[in-house]
Amino acid sequence: AVYDSVKGITDPKVPAYMKSLVNGPDAENAYKAFLEFKDVVAKNQVTTASAPAAVPSGDKIGVAAKALSDASYPFIKDIDWLSDIYLKPLPGKTAPETLKAIDKMIVMGAKMDGNLLKAAAEAHHKAIGSIDAKGVTSAADYEAVNAALGRLVAFRAQVHCHWTCTIPWPKSLVPP
Repeated sequence: AVYDSVKGITDPKVPAYMKSLVNGPDAENAYKAFLEFKDVVAKNQVTTASAPAAVPSGDKIGVAAKALSDASYPFIKDIDWLSDIYLKPLPGKTAPETLKAIDKMIVMGAKMDGNLLKAAAEAHHKAIGSIDAKGVTSAADYEAVNAALGRLVAFRAQVHCHWTCTIPWPKSLVPP
């Protein structure tokens, strides 16, 4: 079903048109490889879900996340989350500059504790599920995301403070 999900919304002429824009044999080889890959994925589905991540409770980061969330949630609710500003490039930054900063964030994330990453992903997933018509998640889910992110930052700082504290990649995108 997943593989056929776009068939109903895609004009049947699209594949031929897209193929006309590139080297035809290359496109056919890529598509053949994709179909083989799709078949392998279809035959090797994940059959069991892993257990939810262990999340600390009552720790100092959780208490601080609650205080931050309580103080900032009214502000969060005032933001126009449906604005198109979030779809626009950062002013004065090129795509390569932005991608370089994002790459550094991904590399940093890859070195974080797997359980903490899983907990943060689960918190974000739950928060996305509680977003209201104005684009705002629930207060409890906002707090859970803040706590999960705080634990990730604390873990990363504990292991590699030099890297996270001295590399100016976020500042290269957004001035302080």
